[in-house]
Amino acid sequence: MKNIVLMLLFCLSSLTFAGHEIGNGGHILKCDDGSYEIYDLFYIKKFWNTFPTPPSDSASEYKMVESYIEPLKEFYPELHKMFDTALEHFKVGLQFENELVFGNSGDIGTVFGKKGCEILQIAVQQYDPVFDRTRFFVDRELYTKLDTFNRSVLIIHELIYYVMKYENAQKVRLFNYAFLNDMFSITTIKYQMNLFKNLNIESVVFKSIPIQINEDMVFDEKGNLLEAKSVKGRKIEFEFFEFYLSGGRIYFYNNASPKEVIAELRFPIFYEKEYLLPGYYKLHFDKDARLIKIDQDLF
Repeated sequence: MKNIVLMLLFCLSSLTFAGHEIGNGGHILKCDDGSYEIYDLFYIKKFWNTFPTPPSDSASEYKMVESYIEPLKEFYPELHKMFDTALEHFKVGLQFENELVFGNSGDIGTVFGKKGCEILQIAVQQYDPVFDRTRFFVDRELYTKLDTFNRSVLIIHELIYYVMKYENAQKVRLFNYAFLNDMFSITTIKYQMNLFKNLNIESVVFKSIPIQINEDMVFDEKGNLLEAKSVKGRKIEFEFFEFYLSGGRIYFYNNASPKEVIAELRFPIFYEKEYLLPGYYKLHFDKDARLIKIDQDLF
């Protein structure tokens, strides 16, 4: 059995954000006991009964943010690059304000509060058409009340809005939950596909995912198997994963010789008069290595 590396190559949407639309602010809990907490963190603890802890590198809020987005680099390098770039844009566009009073952006969604606490807007990001950049306005007084961990959670909240262009904070809280619980380090493909679906990530670039296949195979442009060496009368059953089919390609590489392309599968795939939709697929071949069936599970 040969080791094959499955390379999924996709195009990511450009990094843009319309900051003047609903979906651009962070909230904070200001409590009578003198405590301050970013709403995302409170929500994650209360709603999901999860208690994230600060990363080991807690020298500054920016170091913490870098630690949280670091797992993306190994398996989702393009997404990591987007968040890394967004962090630099945040540093450039950050403006602490003493006099401004932030109105509620209306994006927080369904909420529950905490007795003795007030939910306040602490940050707003807006696109500046004059200088063609996004500006991040942060209430200085409230920001100084936060510890380093809460500051990092606020920054991640703003970066998620900036990169993902969500229109409400509920998706942002789920994405923040994924960051704070190191969920992007879990390498099970089906798990990640579900995560992408829940986070509305339509496309991503995987670095490389090892899979096993019994024989060398060659496909035509429609995904039909043209050749399989040394089939020996056995039925070949080969599984592959795909999330964003249109315009993508999958290459099958030989681990022993990384530059040798064993086979290439192009998209979109046309099967039984229909184009395959995004999802998980299992390809079935007969003993003569002909593609006879495609099963799909959309999770």
